[in-house]
Amino acid sequence: MKKVKLGKIAKLNVGLVLSRYGEKPKELGYTHIGLADKAIYKSVTLRAISDDGMLNISECDTFEVTEKIPFQYFTQKNDILMRLFSPIKVGLVTKEQENLIVPSQFAIIRVDSEQILVEYLFVLMQQPYFCNQIEKASKGSQLRTLSVSSLADMELNIPDIQTQKKIIDFYKLVQQQKAIESKLQNCKNLYFKEILKKMTTGDN
Repeated sequence: MKKVKLGKIAKLNVGLVLSRYGEKPKELGYTHIGLADKAIYKSVTLRAISDDGMLNISECDTFEVTEKIPFQYFTQKNDILMRLFSPIKVGLVTKEQENLIVPSQFAIIRVDSEQILVEYLFVLMQQPYFCNQIEKASKGSQLRTLSVSSLADMELNIPDIQTQKKIIDFYKLVQQQKAIESKLQNCKNLYFKEILKKMTTGDN
């Protein structure tokens, strides 16, 4: 296993400063930039990334722009988005989550090396030793922030591709198990709630 800095195997950029391009509209609708000089898109919000790295489109905002936005600021499949403000989280973009605007509160990480698989990097960035590096590099007392340059200096443990695949498969199994346990717990909670309701109302 070798150690490589993140900036050596991926391109890192800060998202778009939204205030320079337009304002958030009340309703979602579309116009054409070439015809009406404005368009409405979805933009990623800080709340859109869950603790387990899921990117929830329903938590994204709509945003109206008055000029063309560079392609690099739109999500692409296999992008990793990292919040640059505490609590710092990472999310992996799927095909269904493409073409969202990424604001400046996020770093956009795009792997450009054959040394590492994107899904392995996503798993790696959630591990304690990586999170500890982030904690040390973050600035501020209450609302901690992280710079892209500091992020690029983070060290990664990179095994061979076959080992990476095994780690990815194990991670997916763990996530599936968590999802099953969560659904089971929700069912139990509903069941207990219904029993208590009957006990306290006298219903049989």
